[in-house]
Amino acid sequence: MRCLDRNKRKIIYALFDSMTEDTETVNNVTYKTGRRTEIYKDAVITGGNIDESGRANYDPQGVFPDHIMNIIMDADCPFDETTILWVNYDAEYYDTDTEYKTGDYCVNGTVYRCIADTDGEFDATKWTSVPHNYHVTSVHHSINNVRVYARESQD
Repeated sequence: MRCLDRNKRKIIYALFDSMTEDTETVNNVTYKTGRRTEIYKDAVITGGNIDESGRANYDPQGVFPDHIMNIIMDADCPFDETTILWVNYDAEYYDTDTEYKTGDYCVNGTVYRCIADTDGEFDATKWTSVPHNYHVTSVHHSINNVRVYARESQD
């Protein structure tokens, strides 16, 4: 019942792919900076039953007071603890054959906001990148569905 299509809201997610070490070049010598950059796979639009009540979630696995969002997904959900989410964005996939109005779109695997009406060509002056607003903190599988806990991103 929780995963009926009529109960699902749009969620955009990106799965973790790899981690790269940042480098800096000074006088033709490359140094490691100690910082790391996370690389994610292309963003995908899906749907899930979202509870944004903001209160502590009581679950058989324990109490999670810092989890703000509870999402019920279908059993084939690929989420893990490294997944990032864009929630409450009514995004569509980008297609070069369409004229775009202002709104959110998945462009080249990233979520962008169109800030001015444009034709199908990607013009960087008319688009701005949208940072993810949630990250998955815990995933619990059952026979029929997957319960995902997510917290608002601080970055």
